[in-house]
Amino acid sequence: MPDASPFWQNAFLVGVFVAIGWGVWSGWREGVVRAGFRLVALLGGGFVGLAVGGVVAPLVAVFLPVPAPFVALAVGLVIALAIYALAWIISALLFKRTAQQPSALLRLFFGGGGGLIGAFIGLTIVWAALSFVRGMGGFYEGMLEAGKDAMVVPGSAGVALVKMKRSIEAGGPAAQVVALDIVPAEYYRIGEKLGRVSADPAALPRLLSYPPIQQLLADPKLAAITSDPNAYEAVRSQSLAGLLGNRGMVSALSDPALIARVQKIDIEAALDYALAAPAPPAAKPSP
Repeated sequence: MPDASPFWQNAFLVGVFVAIGWGVWSGWREGVVRAGFRLVALLGGGFVGLAVGGVVAPLVAVFLPVPAPFVALAVGLVIALAIYALAWIISALLFKRTAQQPSALLRLFFGGGGGLIGAFIGLTIVWAALSFVRGMGGFYEGMLEAGKDAMVVPGSAGVALVKMKRSIEAGGPAAQVVALDIVPAEYYRIGEKLGRVSADPAALPRLLSYPPIQQLLADPKLAAITSDPNAYEAVRSQSLAGLLGNRGMVSALSDPALIARVQKIDIEAALDYALAAPAPPAAKPSP
C-alpha cells in the first residue's frame, strides 16, 4: 500500500494557491459581469449535470463495472464544463473586460468584483479536485486492500491517486483544506467499499444476490436488456455509448418507476452485504 508523501502534500498545496491565484487574476481581467455570468453558468451546469448523472448512473452501473457515484460525477462534470464553455463564449461576445471600461472607478469596481468571483471559482476548482482525489483514491485504495487475491489491480495512475489521497489526509497544512471539504463522508466511504467489492472475487456474486438487487434485475425491462445480444456486446466491450444507445436501455432510462426503484436501493447496505464474510456451514450432527 503506498505511503503518504510530503512531496504530494506540498504539490497539492501549491495547486491550491495556483488555482485561487489564477481565479483572482482571471476574474480581475474579465470583470465582474463576465465572471458573474460564468459563475452562474458553472453552478447551474453543475446542478443540471449532477441531476442527469444521478438518473443515468445507477442503471449504467448495473451493466458496466463502473461505480455509480463516479459515473454520476463524470456525467455531471462533462455537462457542467460544456455549459461553462458556452457561457465563456457568450460572455466574451456580450460584455466588456475590465480594461475596456471608460473610467478608473469602473475599472476598479469591475476588477475587484471579478477578482472576488474568480477566487470563489478557484475554490470551486480546488473542491472538485479534492473530491476527485479523495473519491477515486479511496476507490483504488479499496482495491489494494483486497491483496494478492484481487481480481483487478490498479495501474500506476490509480496507485498515484492512492498516494496523493493518503498524503492529503496525513495531516499538516493540507488537513486544513481537507477540513473544508463539503462532500459527505458517506461518499468516500462508499467509494472505498466499491473498490473492495470490485476487486474481491467472492464479493461481486454476493452483491448481485442482495435481495433488492435481485428484485430489480427481475424487472422485465432490465431482463430484456440482459437478453439483448447488442447490449451484451456493449457490456463486454465496456462501451458506454453503445449501451446508452441501446433501445432497451433508453426505454429503461425513461421509465420513472424503474428509476425510482433503483434510487431506493441502499447502496452502502448492499456493499456491506457483499463484503460480509459468509456464515460458516452448520456442523453436521454426529450419528
